[in-house]
Amino acid sequence: MALLYHVLTGPTAAGKTDLLLSRAARRPLLAISADSRQVYLYMDIGTGKPTLTERKILPHYIIDCVEPTAIYSVHHFLIDAARGFEAARREQRELWVVGGTGLYIRALVDNLELGSPPRPELRRALAGWLVDSSARALATALDLELRDPDNPARVIRAAELACRQPERARWIYAWAGLEYHESPPAADDGAAELNKARDELRRWRCAGIVALDPGQEALERNIIRRTRGMFQRGLPAEVGRLRDLGYGRANVVRHGIGYREAGLALDDELMAGEAIERAIIRTRQYAKRQRTYIRGRGWPVNSASGVLELFEQIDAG
Repeated sequence: MALLYHVLTGPTAAGKTDLLLSRAARRPLLAISADSRQVYLYMDIGTGKPTLTERKILPHYIIDCVEPTAIYSVHHFLIDAARGFEAARREQRELWVVGGTGLYIRALVDNLELGSPPRPELRRALAGWLVDSSARALATALDLELRDPDNPARVIRAAELACRQPERARWIYAWAGLEYHESPPAADDGAAELNKARDELRRWRCAGIVALDPGQEALERNIIRRTRGMFQRGLPAEVGRLRDLGYGRANVVRHGIGYREAGLALDDELMAGEAIERAIIRTRQYAKRQRTYIRGRGWPVNSASGVLELFEQIDAG
């Protein structure tokens, strides 16, 4: 019999973590974070990571995995998720996948075929190019057609997928200043590690997906309160620390929601109030894209009370 897990998704600032914390206070839970920004070390305030105290109540996997200069993909997410699934099985904890990155959730629930393993050598070269340029410029230079050309991880992954065609691969590798091999070296092939992860994931079945959405007006209030709170808790100072650590030119720092605006305020290019308002606008736009994605997938949407009722149904068996 398959082991069961649940998924709690929804737009940013909907209150997903708070609901799971309320449940974790009553029973042993483990959370797999499906958030594409919380994977980065040293980026705590602006990504809305659960605090260390909250993580003691509700242990999280896939938080603080890589440095801000790294490119983190669905491929890595599945491998890291499998470790969390294994821990939940070993510790007999109720397992929840929680976050707003829809592609991560689909990769788990729908067992998406990723097309090809990552190419670390190519990734490093393209990530280095991104230090001095934008993701959109890279997508244009490599003639990649993307719905989200401003997302560096997706642009680099699209370049990898394009390399499935030998002619395109030779051109892209030459553009990046690399030598192309018809058969990538073994170190460039992450298929074995992914296959091992899938062995663990096949033990599990998704028992249901629920999307938390408090409604447009309440979500708007949450976004405003949360964004202002991030700046009050020291988001500009967090950007300063990232710069001191040598990560100031990383794309997730230079262009990330909140981080870009905090950096501009830190450099006195924006007044604090203007930086906050710009961050609110970008967060609102991101939440809108998330809600559209959720509706497009047909995932059931609930208020907080509806999610709490789901908890009671799970408990009732």
